[in-house]
Amino acid sequence: MADKRTAQDYLNAPIEIYKRFIIDSKEVLLNVAAYACYEFKTAQGCEFADAVKYFELTFTNPKEAEIKGQRLYENLPRNTAIVGISKTVLMDFLHNDKTVLQKATLLGYVAIKSIIGKKDYCKTNNPMMLSRMDGSNKNCVGNL
Repeated sequence: MADKRTAQDYLNAPIEIYKRFIIDSKEVLLNVAAYACYEFKTAQGCEFADAVKYFELTFTNPKEAEIKGQRLYENLPRNTAIVGISKTVLMDFLHNDKTVLQKATLLGYVAIKSIIGKKDYCKTNNPMMLSRMDGSNKNCVGNL
């Protein structure tokens, strides 16, 4: 059976948003959702509510989410790795408690996706993987 996923099944956000994921995964994932909706709003020239509807999301406070998304969109560097997370995984991690190992596993997956991007494969190293898992766009060799 073919995979029927579409663009609205993934939320794209800079790797830097994933900082502190182990500590507060729910807040980080709400930031990912807010950023993705605000970025879609900006790219499509639509209202934030339309972006939320496009992704089939709900926010308890949509105005606050829009402000948070705008702040993240305007303050994060443009030349950063963007990574997508499926809406299914995002919702699972938002609504269900996860162990530290499960969170670290997701961060490893996000790190690999951010490094590979649209390439079929690429070479990397442990410091780069750990840097991306920590939400850093650059390889922090000496800081690990």
